[in-house]
Amino acid sequence: MRVLCYGAGAIGTLVGGYLARSGNTVALVGRPNHVGAVNQKGLTVLRPGAPPERVSLRAYTSLAQALADGFDPQLVLLTVKGYDTPAATTDLQAMAPGIPVLTLQNGIGNEELLARALGAERTMSGCITLSVGVPEPGSVQLHSTHGGIGLASLAGNIAPVAALFAAAGFAVVTFEDWRALKWSKLLLNMLGNAVCAILDLPPEAVFRDRALCALEKAAFSEALAVMRAQKLQPVDLPGFPVRLLAFLFRWLPPALLSSLLAGRLGAGRGDKMPSLWLDLQKGRKESEVAQLNGAVAARGGELGVPTPANTLIANALCEILADPSRREYYRHNASAILGC
Repeated sequence: MRVLCYGAGAIGTLVGGYLARSGNTVALVGRPNHVGAVNQKGLTVLRPGAPPERVSLRAYTSLAQALADGFDPQLVLLTVKGYDTPAATTDLQAMAPGIPVLTLQNGIGNEELLARALGAERTMSGCITLSVGVPEPGSVQLHSTHGGIGLASLAGNIAPVAALFAAAGFAVVTFEDWRALKWSKLLLNMLGNAVCAILDLPPEAVFRDRALCALEKAAFSEALAVMRAQKLQPVDLPGFPVRLLAFLFRWLPPALLSSLLAGRLGAGRGDKMPSLWLDLQKGRKESEVAQLNGAVAARGGELGVPTPANTLIANALCEILADPSRREYYRHNASAILGC
């Protein structure tokens, strides 16, 4: 199959690399330095317990460049940041009609944008629960084999895409309700993410602090309440028992959660910091907090569900984005966000 990965960050590059090594024709659309390295020497895929593997695929700096070069995709994987979805959606409308688009993005709202622009029959929803990074341009690193890909369709048949990923070596699970899939992934993405970015602390340190753990619990519980208001229940994702996690966050006191999760989160991530922290480190002016905590707050407002913790967290991170000098005020300063 001819697959275009629109967004050559960690996820797009990993999935594209795996699909290429299993015999598919793959093109990446990404930033010039990464694209240049891939075109010059191929893509290096680094996996736990395996020697580095060099994979050959095409890479472009824009969709227009790929189409002009004659690349005619049968499937598009959208893997850009959520705040780039509106521009990407406009770009994708230039393709020939009928090409399906699968979003593997984090957060809430991407599927709705795609469905409005391209049609629900062309839109597919997915998530990836693998820990991935890009150590340098031209390479991608899978940190752990724990996890896989979850898939759901808005209107069409997801089975051929599921078979494509399974043949590439991914653990694949399909779901009937794409909204339950994406909100369940949201629950995972929220954990030890925005608070870590605001305070410049690793997830283990956040969860070892009982007051910060209580804030994380409150934000998580609000997201569950917003899900219930939409008649959605958490679903288990590849490698992650989200339903058990939801039960623990709903019923365990912060002290027990703190002792239970601090070590596990640290061990699970290694020294890899969360995505929202990485965006701040890179000096980006936008953040996916709008599609995570901000989306919980926004949907809660629509449904009449109170979301004070998510509103607090989203506003604090947006404050830093608007004025980067505020990062020093929040750095390692739990009282700045706890109000004590």
